[in-house]
Amino acid sequence: MRYSIKLNPDFPFDLYRTSAAPEFPPILHCHDCLEINYVERGTGRYLIENREFPMRPGDIFIINNLEYHMAATNGDLSLVVMVFDPSILYSVQNECRYMEPFYQYFGHVSSCISADDPAHQELVRTIQTIDREWAARKKGYQMVIHSSLMYLAAMLYRYHNAANSSAEGMPSVEGIQFHKSYQRIRPAIEYINSHFKEEITLEQVAKAACLSKSYITSAFKKVMNRTIFEYVDYVRISYACILLTSGGMSVTEAAMECGYSSSSYFTRVFKKVMGVAPKEYSENPGRDAST
Repeated sequence: MRYSIKLNPDFPFDLYRTSAAPEFPPILHCHDCLEINYVERGTGRYLIENREFPMRPGDIFIINNLEYHMAATNGDLSLVVMVFDPSILYSVQNECRYMEPFYQYFGHVSSCISADDPAHQELVRTIQTIDREWAARKKGYQMVIHSSLMYLAAMLYRYHNAANSSAEGMPSVEGIQFHKSYQRIRPAIEYINSHFKEEITLEQVAKAACLSKSYITSAFKKVMNRTIFEYVDYVRISYACILLTSGGMSVTEAAMECGYSSSSYFTRVFKKVMGVAPKEYSENPGRDAST
């Protein structure tokens, strides 16, 4: 699902906290803003495009306005969410270079910045400054937040962009090629993300991307490091984890809701993806089966 976030045109920024209340289970989505998440408390899993990250206190997640994402938790979570229009970061000529860390396709920068990252302390202090300014909203708070966002972007650029760029400071050839390849198959990814609850065929996926079945099959595997139907299962099981821990559903109900007609097949796929059976996962959602 893609949606627009209405921000104040005079200062297109918002900050809020979410506890991932069970009555409002999240879904895969993207929006027209840049987003920074900071985990204050709790654990869970974050799906960002074809990557999955464990969520731990202190983690910072950087998400651009193209990436589909979804947080899964048992509800014990405090997440600071900042959303803002990209124009904040390029209001001055040449500042658009600081947008690069938000766009993972131009390199292999991780979307998650953990406590052992060299930029972590600076980023956390900056996020806390923005949080305080937004809460108090004293005179001049917009200028403080704007300059803090610029500082945050500069720290990301300093620590994470240099290693993935050429000597001239431009995106690497490998990064540019990955971006082009990703954009070719992106309509297929969006189709799967929007229709994963339904029956999905190779013909439908190829048609959505305006590509041949053979091309989309090989290109998808190369870019996503998994087959089309492995990705379908991945998205379905990620959603099932939410339903089992936050939606109050049984294994059979979760299977039907996620697009599986057989609960026994759903159980086999779930165990293959998560390493544990769905019933065991629902009883112990904090377990990280991937480690």
